[in-house]
Amino acid sequence: MRHVRMGFVAAIAVVISAEFATAQVLPGPEAPEATNPERQSVLQRGRPDYDPLGITAGSFVIFPQVDVDEAYNSNVFVTTNSAKGDFITSLLPSVAVNSNWNSDALNFTASGNINRYAKQVSENNSNASASVNGRLDVERDIYFTGILGYQLLHEDRTSPDTVVNQKNPIEYQLATAKAGFVREPGRLGLRVDGEADWLSYNNGVTSTGTTIPETDRNHAVYIGTPRVQYEIAPGYHAFIKTPFNDRVYQNTRDHTGFDRNSKGYEVDAGTALDLGHVLTGEIYVGYLDQGYDDSRLKTVSGANFGGNLLWNVTAVTSLRLSAIRTVEETTLSPASSYLQTVVSPSVEHELMSNVLLTSGFNYMVQDFQGVTRTDDTYAATAGLRYLINRNASVGLDGTYQWRRSNAALTDYDQDIVLAKLRLQL
Repeated sequence: MRHVRMGFVAAIAVVISAEFATAQVLPGPEAPEATNPERQSVLQRGRPDYDPLGITAGSFVIFPQVDVDEAYNSNVFVTTNSAKGDFITSLLPSVAVNSNWNSDALNFTASGNINRYAKQVSENNSNASASVNGRLDVERDIYFTGILGYQLLHEDRTSPDTVVNQKNPIEYQLATAKAGFVREPGRLGLRVDGEADWLSYNNGVTSTGTTIPETDRNHAVYIGTPRVQYEIAPGYHAFIKTPFNDRVYQNTRDHTGFDRNSKGYEVDAGTALDLGHVLTGEIYVGYLDQGYDDSRLKTVSGANFGGNLLWNVTAVTSLRLSAIRTVEETTLSPASSYLQTVVSPSVEHELMSNVLLTSGFNYMVQDFQGVTRTDDTYAATAGLRYLINRNASVGLDGTYQWRRSNAALTDYDQDIVLAKLRLQL
């Protein structure tokens, strides 16, 4: 049952958002060893007295859940001046259907996110997500993985691609297919992952009724990531990974005349850590390059780094640190893209077996390539979750987020306070 519960936690974490839905990493099949308590943080660990039992249906367990959130956003339109605040009521139904097998895995998830504003009704939106993922075990530490997913989403007003006077959030769709092979039976390990994402945007409209062209953002992203690792000492695995990608746009040129098709690669080297219940994760450094078919668009190249670490300081306190650098698409001409770096430390603490505390900080820098714009965005968060019983819990989250940029009228400050009620079986 622990395997089922933790698979459920991973699936549900994807459909819980603070307020708006943005593109999420779909829940994937866990590695066979992923449910080891020594590799889990305070929030990930099973709690037998409070975990949902689910509904058994043959060799599957069904976990229905619904969240009802009430939030206050102090700056709905993310403006520099004359901020407008509003209350938002959100309904987030979801269901996860997980296999309960000794080996292999097959899981289904579906969720919705319905947001309704008290005053700023132009921001009302409804989002949805569905996915299926599986794992086929060949032998111990040798297995295949796969994911198919679909998401209907709305772009957050904090996106740098948002048009200042657009009337409504931009709606888009994201379809995802992933497949992987893992072979780690001894000191030498191999992993190969492949992914294809298809993004489709709907045109927007300004407050004066002018069409905002968005369909020329429609594109596909194909990613392949081979990785080889070697155990240099117990608890330390050196690895090399070389992700490569091909970004193909539906239109040869966008509405500003640029061909945004591109190809890129990374060469990264690092170490994976597994020091029992104390420290797990990985860190890496390397080099990245993204080149564009249109010679007028600036090539992105330079140092790369990233990783994620989990340190279980005590049995009731976990520290996390994650960092990642990526090349992101943009519609801001004549920029080719922006180099995004995100660093996020956080703390999880179990005050009591049913009272969980979280706090964190997020720093994101977006360095636009080909134009003189750099955005620095910061967010400080704190949260409390009270587990009433295995069928109900309540929570309170607070976020203060702010952006500072060298581009005019792009700075903002935003406070979000969110109260939530969760019901589950």
